[in-house]
Amino acid sequence: MAEERPPDELAALQARLAENPNDVNTARDVADALADRGQWTEAMAAYRAAITLDPSDAELYNSLGTVYEELGRAEDARQSYQKAVVLRPRCSMPYWNLGSLSEEQHHTEEAIQAFEKCVRCSKDPEERSAARKRLAALTGSRLTGQSTFAYRMSAAILALGILMSIPVVLLNMAASVVPFLVDIALVVGLAQLRPGARLLALLRMGVAAVATPLIWFARADLITAAAQTLATWGSCVALVLLLTGRTRPWRVVLALMTYVLLTWGVTLGYLVYEALILVRRLGGVE
Repeated sequence: MAEERPPDELAALQARLAENPNDVNTARDVADALADRGQWTEAMAAYRAAITLDPSDAELYNSLGTVYEELGRAEDARQSYQKAVVLRPRCSMPYWNLGSLSEEQHHTEEAIQAFEKCVRCSKDPEERSAARKRLAALTGSRLTGQSTFAYRMSAAILALGILMSIPVVLLNMAASVVPFLVDIALVVGLAQLRPGARLLALLRMGVAAVATPLIWFARADLITAAAQTLATWGSCVALVLLLTGRTRPWRVVLALMTYVLLTWGVTLGYLVYEALILVRRLGGVE
């Protein structure tokens, strides 16, 4: 679709098309202008009309597919993209759109095939790089069953853990600096959908689940050690649920509930407990 046009250009294009209704280029421009304005139903009709003037134009089918997606008509969008790649098998954009749509609908094999063809056909280095990243995530999910959402939710959980650990790192506790830096690297890797980051994140959670109680019960009081251990285990269980097995709604819900109740619930409860102790001490001093 074309770049956004001035507000008065649509009327001028429609007038020009009325004078010459068989001009496919003007028909395309009208459809593009409608799509630029988010008038999806009108744009759909305009693209269809343009296609009747030139049924061999792959770009029109590709643009019609994007409009169908905006209208929530996924199967019509799929058919439009497939028609576009038949007409222009060396054009990368329909493959990208078809791959994105297939990935959203969890049609992993079809998405992989589309992105592979996008990589082969694209002349744009940035587009090829982006398609390769999508492929890396998809080929990893094909083998292990995780979705893009699971990777990014795991990255968000680790990122929140980093924020919670910043005060500890600022207090010069050297033992916490290494896992802090590791978690930053894992957040980046998971956010970029790198399958290798999944394995490293699971390893990191395994180490944390074992090391946290050993460290805290050895150097802190019982309540503090228990709180730190439960909070850590909440994050560990959540990431294991997200990054193992096939992504299913129940796994996502259970992961989020575990994370919220254990990690944040225990942390907030512990902070309230410490605040109450501080209040009592201040009251005793007075």
